[in-house]
Amino acid sequence: MDWFKEGVEHLLETRKYPRLKDRLEQELRERTRKNYADRLLTAEEILQWDFDPLTVFYDTSKPVGVRYRELATRQLQNQFPHLRSTYLKRILAANNFHFVPCLRLLQTLDWTKPGPYYKRQQSPFAELPSESDEPFYRELAFSRVEREFKDYVDMKTRIRESKVEEARAVGALLRCNCCFDEELLVEDTVECLGQHTFCKECVRRGMDVAIGQGKTTLECMSDGCGREFSLQTLQCVLKPNAFSSLLKKIQLLEIERAEIADLETCPFCSFAAIMPNQEDKVFRCLNPDCMKQTCRLCKEPDHVPLKCSEVENSSEVKMRTFIENRMSEALMRECHKCRKRFTKSEGCNMMTCVCGAKMCYVCRRPVRDYNHFGEGRCPQVSDLEELHGRDVYRGAKDAKRRFVEENPEMAGLDLKFDPMQGISPRSPAPTDVPPENDVGPVGLLAHARLRATH
Repeated sequence: MDWFKEGVEHLLETRKYPRLKDRLEQELRERTRKNYADRLLTAEEILQWDFDPLTVFYDTSKPVGVRYRELATRQLQNQFPHLRSTYLKRILAANNFHFVPCLRLLQTLDWTKPGPYYKRQQSPFAELPSESDEPFYRELAFSRVEREFKDYVDMKTRIRESKVEEARAVGALLRCNCCFDEELLVEDTVECLGQHTFCKECVRRGMDVAIGQGKTTLECMSDGCGREFSLQTLQCVLKPNAFSSLLKKIQLLEIERAEIADLETCPFCSFAAIMPNQEDKVFRCLNPDCMKQTCRLCKEPDHVPLKCSEVENSSEVKMRTFIENRMSEALMRECHKCRKRFTKSEGCNMMTCVCGAKMCYVCRRPVRDYNHFGEGRCPQVSDLEELHGRDVYRGAKDAKRRFVEENPEMAGLDLKFDPMQGISPRSPAPTDVPPENDVGPVGLLAHARLRATH
C-alpha cells in the first residue's frame, strides 16, 4: 500500500486532486452553454433580463475579456467560412471585439460575388472552446432571435398604445404618486399597503436604492403614509434575479436575528453556517455560485498560515498598486512628436527618438541642440540613479495625493507594504524648468528605441 500512500501525499502536496469547486464550476459552464447555445430563447425570457440588450449589446465602448474575444472570433469564423482573416481582424478591432455589431456588419456584405473580404477556400468548422463565458453566450443567443424580439416588443408597444387610448376615452387612466405620469394602465401600477398607487418603474428604482442601502423593505413614497409594499407586490415588480437576491437578504437577516451561537456568514454572499470549532479560522462557503474560502476574523480571503496583521486587505491592495503603477510611470519619458515612451540607462541627456525628434531627458521638453544644456540650465550628463530616484519620489507623492482625493474614505489608511517606504528625493527638483514644460509621467512601462546623442 506504499504506492497508495505516496500517491495520496503527492496529491495533497500538489493540490491537483478533484475539488468540489472545480466540479461545480464545470457544471455551471455546461448549464450556461445549454441554456443559451443549445436552444432558442423566447422574447419574454429576454425581457426578464436586468438590462436592455438592444442598448448593451450594441455599445462597443465597453471592453470585453480575453475568453469573450476568442469565442467571438471563432463563432464569426464558423458563420462566415469564406471571410478573410485579415478583414475579420479589422472588423473586430473597429467594434472593440463585440460580437453582435460585428455579426450585423458582416451580414450586410454581398457574399454572392468576390470582394476584398472574400476568399475562395472555405475555412474548416472549428468547435468553440470548452471554457464558458456567459456574456458571450447570452449575446450569441440574442443574435439568433433579435428580429423576433424586436417584432415582439413592437407588437406589445402597439397593443399598449391601443389600450391607453381606450382607457383615456372612458377616463380609466391612473396616475403615479411619485413621477406623476398620468397615462398609466392598471397593469402598469401597484399599490402600497396604504393603497397609494405607483408605477412599477418607480417602485423598481426605489427598491434598487433600498437594496443598495442594505434594506429589505420599501416604504411608501407618499408623504405621511409610512406603510410598506408587500413582498408579493415586490415580486411582481422586480426582475427575477433582483427578487431572488432580496429573498436571500431577508433570509440572512432572519438568521442573524435568531442569534444562533457560532453562526458565521460568507462576506461575499448570503451563505451561512454554524462553526462551533473556534480553532478553525477558515470559513468555507458551500454556495455553488461562490465557493470562496475566507478568514473568520478579518473576513478577507483565506491567508493561512499568515496572520491577519500580515495580510493586505482589498483597500490596501488598491492603494498600493495605484501608487506602484504611478511610480513606474514616473520613470517614463514620452516623445513629443510620435508619443513613444522610453527610459534610458546611460548616456547624455539630449535624446533623439527614432522619429527624429529631440528632447531633454531631465525637463522632458523639446530641444534643438546642445545650447539647452549648461551652467544654470539642465545638465548634459546626470546621475541617473539620483534623477530617477527623484522622479519616482515625486510620482509616489503625487499618486498618494490623487488616490486620497479620489477615495477620501481611505485618507487615514496605513499600508502594511508601503511602496514609499525607504525612498526620498536625493536632491531638490530643478527650479529653472517652466511649469508649462513639466510634462509629467504618462503611459505604461515600455521601451522605445532611442540613441543618446553625444
